[in-house]
Amino acid sequence: MSGKIDSIVASATKLVLDDITGEMVARNELKKRVQKRARKAAAEEARAQRATEAQHDAKTAAPKIKTERGVLPIIEDHDTMFTKGFLADVFKERPVKPVVTRFPPEPNGYLHLGHAKAIAIDFGFARYHGGETILRFDDTNPNEEDQVYFDAIQDIIKWLGFNPSRITYSSDNFQRLYGHAERLIGLGKAYVCHCTQAEIQLSRGG
Repeated sequence: MSGKIDSIVASATKLVLDDITGEMVARNELKKRVQKRARKAAAEEARAQRATEAQHDAKTAAPKIKTERGVLPIIEDHDTMFTKGFLADVFKERPVKPVVTRFPPEPNGYLHLGHAKAIAIDFGFARYHGGETILRFDDTNPNEEDQVYFDAIQDIIKWLGFNPSRITYSSDNFQRLYGHAERLIGLGKAYVCHCTQAEIQLSRGG
Protein backbone atom coordinates (compact mmCIF):
# COMPACT_ATOMS: atom_id res chain seq x y z
CA MET A 1 0.00 0.00 0.00
CA SER A 2 2.83 2.34 0.92
CA GLY A 3 4.54 1.62 -2.41
CA LYS A 4 1.37 2.49 -4.32
CA ILE A 5 1.01 5.80 -2.46
CA ASP A 6 4.64 6.61 -3.15
CA SER A 7 4.07 5.90 -6.83
CA ILE A 8 1.02 8.20 -6.95
CA VAL A 9 2.93 10.97 -5.15
CA ALA A 10 5.89 10.58 -7.52
CA SER A 11 3.59 10.83 -10.54
CA ALA A 12 1.86 13.90 -9.13
CA THR A 13 5.15 15.72 -8.61
CA LYS A 14 5.87 15.39 -12.33
CA LEU A 15 2.76 17.37 -13.24
CA VAL A 16 2.79 21.10 -13.94
CA LEU A 17 0.01 23.66 -14.20
CA ASP A 18 -1.35 24.70 -17.58
CA ASP A 19 -2.11 28.39 -16.90
CA ILE A 20 -4.53 28.58 -19.82
CA THR A 21 -6.78 25.62 -19.01
CA GLY A 22 -6.07 25.30 -15.29
CA GLU A 23 -5.22 21.60 -15.75
CA MET A 24 -2.31 19.72 -14.22
CA VAL A 25 -0.47 17.98 -17.05
CA ALA A 26 2.85 16.30 -17.76
CA ARG A 27 5.76 18.58 -18.69
CA ASN A 28 5.97 17.13 -22.22
CA GLU A 29 2.25 17.68 -22.72
CA LEU A 30 2.54 21.29 -21.55
CA LYS A 31 5.48 21.83 -23.91
CA LYS A 32 3.42 20.53 -26.84
CA ARG A 33 0.51 22.78 -25.88
CA VAL A 34 2.73 25.86 -25.63
CA GLN A 35 4.25 25.12 -29.06
CA LYS A 36 0.83 24.62 -30.62
CA ARG A 37 -0.48 27.86 -29.11
CA ALA A 38 2.54 29.69 -30.49
CA ARG A 39 1.83 28.25 -33.95
CA LYS A 40 -1.80 29.29 -33.69
CA ALA A 41 -0.88 32.82 -32.66
CA ALA A 42 1.59 33.10 -35.54
CA ALA A 43 -0.96 31.72 -37.99
CA GLU A 44 -3.65 34.14 -36.82
CA GLU A 45 -1.23 37.06 -37.08
CA ALA A 46 -0.25 36.02 -40.59
CA ARG A 47 -3.90 35.63 -41.59
CA ALA A 48 -4.74 39.08 -40.25
CA GLN A 49 -1.85 40.55 -42.20
CA ARG A 50 -2.96 38.84 -45.40
CA ALA A 51 -6.49 40.12 -44.86
CA THR A 52 -5.22 43.68 -44.99
CA GLU A 53 -3.49 43.14 -48.32
CA ALA A 54 -5.24 43.97 -51.55
CA GLN A 55 -7.38 41.12 -52.87
CA HIS A 56 -6.39 40.01 -56.33
CA ASP A 57 -8.68 38.36 -58.81
CA ALA A 58 -7.54 34.74 -58.93
CA LYS A 59 -8.39 34.56 -62.62
CA THR A 60 -5.96 37.30 -63.58
CA ALA A 61 -3.38 36.41 -60.93
CA ALA A 62 -3.15 32.74 -61.84
CA PRO A 63 0.51 31.79 -62.33
CA LYS A 64 1.72 30.59 -65.73
CA ILE A 65 3.08 27.07 -65.72
CA LYS A 66 6.34 26.68 -67.63
CA THR A 67 7.54 23.32 -68.93
CA GLU A 68 10.33 22.16 -71.21
CA ARG A 69 7.91 22.40 -74.13
CA GLY A 70 6.76 25.91 -73.34
CA VAL A 71 3.98 27.53 -71.35
CA LEU A 72 0.84 25.54 -70.63
CA PRO A 73 -2.42 27.28 -71.57
CA ILE A 74 -4.29 28.80 -68.62
CA ILE A 75 -7.96 27.93 -68.35
CA GLU A 76 -9.96 31.15 -68.58
CA ASP A 77 -13.05 29.97 -66.71
CA HIS A 78 -11.90 28.42 -63.44
CA ASP A 79 -15.49 27.89 -62.31
CA THR A 80 -16.44 25.51 -65.14
CA MET A 81 -16.06 22.52 -62.81
CA PHE A 82 -18.76 23.95 -60.56
CA THR A 83 -21.25 24.74 -63.34
CA LYS A 84 -21.08 21.40 -65.15
CA GLY A 85 -20.68 17.77 -64.19
CA PHE A 86 -20.47 16.09 -60.80
CA LEU A 87 -19.75 19.14 -58.65
CA ALA A 88 -22.64 21.03 -60.20
CA ASP A 89 -24.94 18.08 -59.49
CA VAL A 90 -23.77 17.95 -55.87
CA PHE A 91 -25.11 21.43 -55.19
CA LYS A 92 -28.29 20.86 -57.23
CA GLU A 93 -29.14 17.82 -55.11
CA ARG A 94 -28.68 19.75 -51.89
CA PRO A 95 -28.56 23.53 -52.45
CA VAL A 96 -27.76 24.46 -48.86
CA LYS A 97 -26.33 27.88 -48.00
CA PRO A 98 -24.09 29.13 -46.63
CA VAL A 99 -21.66 26.67 -48.19
CA VAL A 100 -18.89 25.76 -45.73
CA THR A 101 -16.09 23.43 -46.80
CA ARG A 102 -12.95 22.20 -45.06
CA PHE A 103 -9.41 21.47 -46.18
CA PRO A 104 -7.74 19.18 -43.56
CA PRO A 105 -4.04 18.59 -44.38
CA GLU A 106 -1.61 16.82 -42.07
CA PRO A 107 1.29 19.21 -41.30
CA ASN A 108 3.94 16.47 -41.49
CA GLY A 109 5.24 17.17 -45.00
CA TYR A 110 4.89 19.37 -48.07
CA LEU A 111 1.76 19.32 -50.22
CA HIS A 112 1.66 17.38 -53.49
CA LEU A 113 -0.42 17.53 -56.68
CA GLY A 114 -3.35 15.71 -55.08
CA HIS A 115 -3.53 18.39 -52.41
CA ALA A 116 -3.64 21.07 -55.12
CA LYS A 117 -6.70 19.37 -56.61
CA ALA A 118 -8.36 19.17 -53.20
CA ILE A 119 -7.60 22.85 -52.54
CA ALA A 120 -9.09 23.87 -55.89
CA ILE A 121 -12.28 21.93 -55.15
CA ASP A 122 -12.67 22.72 -51.45
CA PHE A 123 -11.90 26.43 -51.68
CA GLY A 124 -13.24 26.91 -55.21
CA PHE A 125 -16.59 25.25 -54.53
CA ALA A 126 -17.18 27.40 -51.45
CA ARG A 127 -16.08 30.61 -53.17
CA TYR A 128 -18.24 29.95 -56.22
CA HIS A 129 -21.31 29.61 -53.98
CA GLY A 130 -20.40 32.59 -51.80
CA GLY A 131 -19.35 30.44 -48.85
CA GLU A 132 -16.18 29.88 -46.86
CA THR A 133 -13.49 27.25 -46.34
CA ILE A 134 -11.88 26.31 -43.05
CA LEU A 135 -8.23 25.27 -42.98
CA ARG A 136 -8.20 22.52 -40.36
CA PHE A 137 -4.69 21.26 -39.54
CA ASP A 138 -4.89 17.55 -38.72
CA ASP A 139 -2.06 17.82 -36.18
CA THR A 140 -2.34 14.34 -34.67
CA ASN A 141 1.33 13.34 -34.86
CA PRO A 142 3.48 15.98 -33.09
CA ASN A 143 6.71 14.01 -33.60
CA GLU A 144 6.43 14.42 -37.39
CA GLU A 145 5.13 18.00 -37.45
CA ASP A 146 7.21 21.13 -37.82
CA GLN A 147 6.35 24.81 -38.16
CA VAL A 148 7.89 24.82 -41.65
CA TYR A 149 5.04 22.57 -42.85
CA PHE A 150 2.33 24.74 -41.29
CA ASP A 151 3.82 27.79 -43.04
CA ALA A 152 4.34 26.01 -46.37
CA ILE A 153 0.74 24.79 -46.50
CA GLN A 154 -0.61 28.29 -45.94
CA ASP A 155 1.79 29.71 -48.54
CA ILE A 156 0.66 27.20 -51.17
CA ILE A 157 -3.02 27.92 -50.50
CA LYS A 158 -2.37 31.63 -50.92
CA TRP A 159 -0.28 31.03 -54.07
CA LEU A 160 -3.22 29.15 -55.57
CA GLY A 161 -5.39 32.22 -54.99
CA PHE A 162 -7.30 31.29 -51.85
CA ASN A 163 -7.53 32.40 -48.22
CA PRO A 164 -9.14 30.31 -45.45
CA SER A 165 -11.94 31.92 -43.50
CA ARG A 166 -10.32 30.62 -40.32
CA ILE A 167 -7.68 28.14 -39.16
CA THR A 168 -8.39 25.35 -36.67
CA TYR A 169 -6.46 22.40 -35.22
CA SER A 170 -7.57 18.82 -34.56
CA SER A 171 -5.63 18.83 -31.31
CA ASP A 172 -7.96 21.52 -29.98
CA ASN A 173 -10.56 18.78 -29.54
CA PHE A 174 -8.37 15.99 -28.13
CA GLN A 175 -9.53 16.42 -24.52
CA ARG A 176 -13.17 16.59 -25.61
CA LEU A 177 -12.81 13.47 -27.78
CA TYR A 178 -11.09 11.65 -24.92
CA GLY A 179 -14.03 12.47 -22.67
CA HIS A 180 -16.49 11.17 -25.27
CA ALA A 181 -14.46 7.96 -25.55
CA GLU A 182 -14.58 7.43 -21.78
CA ARG A 183 -18.34 7.92 -21.74
CA LEU A 184 -18.86 5.49 -24.63
CA ILE A 185 -16.74 2.87 -22.85
CA GLY A 186 -18.74 3.41 -19.66
CA LEU A 187 -21.96 2.85 -21.62
CA GLY A 188 -20.60 -0.34 -23.15
CA LYS A 189 -20.67 1.20 -26.63
CA ALA A 190 -16.91 1.13 -27.13
CA TYR A 191 -13.83 -0.65 -25.82
CA VAL A 192 -10.07 -0.25 -25.60
CA CYS A 193 -8.29 -2.35 -28.22
CA HIS A 194 -5.29 -4.27 -26.90
CA CYS A 195 -4.23 -5.73 -30.26
CA THR A 196 -0.55 -5.74 -31.08
CA GLN A 197 0.76 -3.87 -34.13
CA ALA A 198 1.13 -7.19 -35.96
CA GLU A 199 -2.49 -8.16 -35.19
CA ILE A 200 -3.77 -4.79 -36.40
CA GLN A 201 -1.87 -5.11 -39.68
CA LEU A 202 -3.18 -8.66 -40.13
CA SER A 203 -6.78 -7.54 -39.60
CA ARG A 204 -6.27 -4.87 -42.27
CA GLY A 205 -4.96 -7.44 -44.70
CA GLY A 206 -1.46 -5.96 -44.56
